[in-house]
Amino acid sequence: MIWQGAPDPRRTGASYLIHALIGAAFPGAALVGVLRAAMLVALALAFAAGGLLFLMLPWIMRRLAARTTVALTTTRLVVLRCGRAGDRLRWTRYEDIAEIACHVRPDGSGDLLIRHRDGAENDIETGLWDSLLGLPEIARVEAELRRRLGG
Repeated sequence: MIWQGAPDPRRTGASYLIHALIGAAFPGAALVGVLRAAMLVALALAFAAGGLLFLMLPWIMRRLAARTTVALTTTRLVVLRCGRAGDRLRWTRYEDIAEIACHVRPDGSGDLLIRHRDGAENDIETGLWDSLLGLPEIARVEAELRRRLGG
């Protein structure tokens, strides 16, 4: 035997450090790719959910309309919506209505848009338009509202 020795583990590991760094790049790149793919999947799922919501919107609005009652009283406009999450009563006094607009359909039903005065005392945000869609006999409702509003 001319020579005998054992490799130094510290030197051997250090000489392969660059290989370890290069090796870390591959799982890192894979992780970045997976994260990007996950983000794309999440984005695709968000778009799909939004699309499904828009597809279901007519059905949702029809169900809401079936549980809604609108009433004109001597002092206020009342909207009652009954649902699984509980009943909700919204109202506004006639003097708190700033403006109304109406869209009449050929069958006599229509949509009523109401803008509330700033500072109105009701449970509806002021200055915003409130939509009551698909009301029957909308011309009669509009005429009564305009009479109550004094115009």
